[in-house]
Amino acid sequence: MNTFAELFLKKFGVKYGDYVSVYLNDGSKLNGVLMPKHIFSHAETIILKLDNGYNVGIHFSKINRIEKIEYQYEVTNNIFRVRHQSRRSNLPKIKILAVGGTILSKVDYRTGGVKSAVDPDELIDIIPEVLDIADIETEIIMSKYSEHLTHDDWKIISEKVYKVYREGVDGVVILHGTDTLGYTSAALSFSLKGIGIPIILVGSQRSSDRPSSDAAVNLLSALYLAGNFKYSGVYVAMHDGSSDDLVAVHLGTRVRKNHTSMRSAFQSIDIPPIAFVRNYTEILYQEFLGELNMRLRGEEAIEFKPVFSKNVALIKFYPGMSPEIFKFFMNDYKAIIIEGTGLGHVSDKVLDVLRDIVRSGINVFMTSQCIWGRVNLNVYDTGRELLKIGVIPLENMLSETAYVKASWVIGNYGEEYLTELMPVNIANEIIPRSFVGLR
Repeated sequence: MNTFAELFLKKFGVKYGDYVSVYLNDGSKLNGVLMPKHIFSHAETIILKLDNGYNVGIHFSKINRIEKIEYQYEVTNNIFRVRHQSRRSNLPKIKILAVGGTILSKVDYRTGGVKSAVDPDELIDIIPEVLDIADIETEIIMSKYSEHLTHDDWKIISEKVYKVYREGVDGVVILHGTDTLGYTSAALSFSLKGIGIPIILVGSQRSSDRPSSDAAVNLLSALYLAGNFKYSGVYVAMHDGSSDDLVAVHLGTRVRKNHTSMRSAFQSIDIPPIAFVRNYTEILYQEFLGELNMRLRGEEAIEFKPVFSKNVALIKFYPGMSPEIFKFFMNDYKAIIIEGTGLGHVSDKVLDVLRDIVRSGINVFMTSQCIWGRVNLNVYDTGRELLKIGVIPLENMLSETAYVKASWVIGNYGEEYLTELMPVNIANEIIPRSFVGLR
């Protein structure tokens, strides 16, 4: 059944998706695209997406007439698509793999909320400049917000990237939600260690149809990076600073989302971003890259190991924490990552339980909830007692990365290799020095 708005638009011979001029009773005129309304909109209004990207609601009583200018958009399931140009084969060949997240989301005009889009090609419709940067193909692996991803999903993503790599592409861009992007980037850093091309994970903090969205600059920069970055490996490309011309490039094992909503939410920890992409036309490399374990593009030494165990726990210690919580993990778990306070501490009440856990054969590792800095269990009595018990410190490894790494080690080598491999740097998860004051 037609809504009031649809019947009103029908009087002027226009419909949702048309590009129109709306002439108001005060003599002014607004140009934009007629949008479907969400269920909370006033019945006697129309929604117009202006040329600047903002939406405006206009009451019927203020409208003199509406004239259709041109048919520019088509509407499918409330998703607007702009017809784009053909692809060019003289550009780097990049595969875009879609996992989900805000970068693949748009406003649902029935509810006013954000929902996952259907097809990564829609991003090309919205951001046609991508076709000037790369010869692209798109494929949906899954469509999930990142908080719903599992260990099995990391395996599926790893296998798809490996398959695409063997088919021969210059780079891969993965569209991913931001909430757990750091977990997936760490997972791929281990499962695809030694891959000979850049694998770039990218997301956005704001949906692609919002005027303040970071989707366009992030995606364009990720594509340019995938086609032109001189290093291979797994990286994260996300908005940097308050302007729209700079995107930071982060190591896949050293990146963290540190703000809930800012566009520049992602930071490299204990190290600056390894590079920046400016205006998606130029890569600015940092001078310290020689200190890191990095391979040039084309230098393949891939060890494809895509299995991740679910038998790992990540536990944040807090004041007054009951030792009973740790006892729960004595069943079925093979490794425990503790986020300790400061240099890597827990209360004395927890020590006896940890001693029993280690004696039972479960490996316990220590990281710091401080985020920045290095674990050191040799400074205070508590730390030295943890060492005596058999707790293994993990230097400056991020706790999220440690969780993923332990899962990967168990899945591909077995729990008996945890004590050997966890303290060893494999994919820049441990860096030799903390970079202070560099940007």
